[in-house]
Order: sequence, then C-alpha cells, then structure tokens
Amino acid sequence: MNHKEEGQEGSPGILGMGGPDTEEQLLSRETGRPGRDHPSSPWLWGVALVLIGLVAGIGSTFLGIQWFERFQRHVTVREAVVSGEQVPVTAPMEGKIDSMSVEEGDRVNPGQVIATIDNAGLQEEIRRARAEVRRLEDLLKKTERGLEELRQRVPREVAQTAEALQACRSRVKAAQDRLRLGSGDSRRSEIVYGSGPGRLSQKRQATAELEAARNELKRAEARNQAAMAKKNLLETKTRFAAAAKNRLEKARGALELATKKTDAATIASPVSGFVSQKTRSAGDPVKPGEAVVIIVDLQRLWLDTHIEPKEARRVAPGQSAEIRLDPPRFGSTLKGRVIQVGASQSSPQWPRTDRLTENAGSQGGSKIPVRIELLQTDQQVRPGIKASVVIDTQAG
Repeated sequence: MNHKEEGQEGSPGILGMGGPDTEEQLLSRETGRPGRDHPSSPWLWGVALVLIGLVAGIGSTFLGIQWFERFQRHVTVREAVVSGEQVPVTAPMEGKIDSMSVEEGDRVNPGQVIATIDNAGLQEEIRRARAEVRRLEDLLKKTERGLEELRQRVPREVAQTAEALQACRSRVKAAQDRLRLGSGDSRRSEIVYGSGPGRLSQKRQATAELEAARNELKRAEARNQAAMAKKNLLETKTRFAAAAKNRLEKARGALELATKKTDAATIASPVSGFVSQKTRSAGDPVKPGEAVVIIVDLQRLWLDTHIEPKEARRVAPGQSAEIRLDPPRFGSTLKGRVIQVGASQSSPQWPRTDRLTENAGSQGGSKIPVRIELLQTDQQVRPGIKASVVIDTQAG
C-alpha cells in the first residue's frame, strides 16, 4: 500500500511504466532545463568540441607565425669564443730580462709590474753622465768668472786706447803740417820759423817734435792693438761660455735620459687585461721594441665565430646581439654588436680560436667568419670562454 502511494505521487516512467522520478528528473521539470538524458545533450557537446578545436587551431597558427617570424629575424650561434685586441708590451731598452712577474692567463691591471730589465750598464752610464755634468759646471763657472772681469775692464781700455790713438794721430799730423810749411821757399820759412839766428834751431825742434809724435803714435797703436786683442778674447770667451753652457745642457739631458732609462727598466702593463702570451722569460736578451708579453685588452673584447652562408646573408655590421657565456654561472645575458662579417683586408687570416672554426676549416672553409663586439663585460669574462649568441637581424 505504501508502494502504491509512492507510485501515484511520482510521474509515469519510461514506456508508461510507473515508478519514482529520479532527483535529476525532478530538478529538470522544476527548472525547465533538460537533464543528461535529454535528447539535445550530445549535439551541444559536439558544438563545444568544434569550438575548442577552432580555438586551438587559431592559437597554434598564431604561435607558429610568431615562431616563424622569430626564426626569420634571429640568427642563433651555438659556439663562439671570447677574444680581444692584442696589446704587445715591448721592452723600452736593450738588456737582459732580470725577472718576470706574470704567467700566461694572469689578470693584470694598468701599471702592474710585468718584468724588469738588468740595468747594470745603465748605472755606469749614469755615473759617466753625472761626472760630465760636474766637469762642465766647473768649467762654466771658471769661464764666467773670467768673463765678468773682462767685461768690466776691456770696454774701458778699448775706449781709452782709441781716444789716445786719435790724439797721437792729431799731433803727428800737426807736426807734419808745420814741418811741411817750413820746408818751402824762404818767405814761408821766415813766416813759420822767423828770420833770426834761431831759425835753424826751430826747424830742428819741429823735426824732433814730429819724430816724438810718431813714436807716441806707435805706442798708442800698440796699446790699442792690445786692447782690441782683449776685446777679441772677450768675444771668444763669450762664445766659449755659450758653447760650454750648451754642452752642459746636453749633458744634463743625457743624465736625465739615463735616469729615465733606469725607470724604464721596470716594464708595466699599459691596460687592464689577461696575459695571452709570454714571448720572453727571465734571462732572455731583449732589444728596444721587442714584445715581452701580449695582453688582451678587457676594454676591447669581441667574440669570433662562423655561420652558414645562408644565415650570413641576413647578418650585417651594426646589428645587435645577445650573448650568454658558458658555463651559465658567469651571469646574465650580455649585450653585443656585429662589427665584421667575413675576413676584412686588415685581417685576411681570420683567427682560428675555437672548435667551430676548426670544423669550418675541415669542411673547406664553407662557413663565414663573424666578429661580435662585447658592449658590456663581466668581471669573469676572459679570453677563451665559450658563448652562445643570438643576432637580431632587424635591430642595429
């Protein structure tokens, strides 16, 4: 009886069979929405699947286009090696390497001592230069003391003897004129010497005065010549003093140069970098201009690599690049710039510094060399480190 009441309260089941309605059927009848067994449910699921497929297809196409554009825009190089400008540190003087303070691979800073040159010969050169300077200084002092005395006395003597010489010449001329006037006819002789008995005596006196004037003139000329000789000596000593002063300046310059050479016996690094090669060792002889070590300048670093010709057609100088050093612990991505594609006239022999280059050589040189400048550095960046590079062919 209870079952009948329950059946009457429920709705007819499928095929007219009575039975209790399920909870889902009751909910469907109350809300007006079909349940899972509604005939339209499979169609809705099919539409949903189609829409999901369309969205997935559009997304895949978009991602594919983006990947293709990125592939077309960027050139990736898996193997590149850090290199840089080679700075030869040369010997400033001839000698023998006394000591070497660095080894290949060492980090050096500007001013750091790299090597020293035996300067025993320089010490002897300095000793001789100092002795020459002292000798010339003493000689110049003596010469200048004598010059000072001559400068005070000679001009006065020259002036006095010249004045005395002129006076003697005037007296000689006056005596000659008087004697010549008295040597004519008797009338002129009487005018000059008179007509008395002392006429002959006066004539002899005029002759004696002329002779005395001539003798005095000779002595005045001798004194004047002596004064002129002193004047010439003054001029000669003045020139000698100037020459001695010039020689002294040269000797001082030689001493200063020898002292600088002694300072130059210590060879220091001109840049901050790494020693890539030692060309001399302790005990080796060197000449001026010969390289002692070669340093890679950390302010001028680049990467050398090779790429396929089809990729090289899209790469040009000025394009930017992202550089990631290996191993990864060295830090984040660094910035770079392409500076050379292919071997230039200035560097026709591209440096073979990495395994990729050697492989390219074994393949007949089919790959194209590329050089990428490092625009920023890391404290641990050093020559020989491998790196991967991504070149942006549309940026630069």
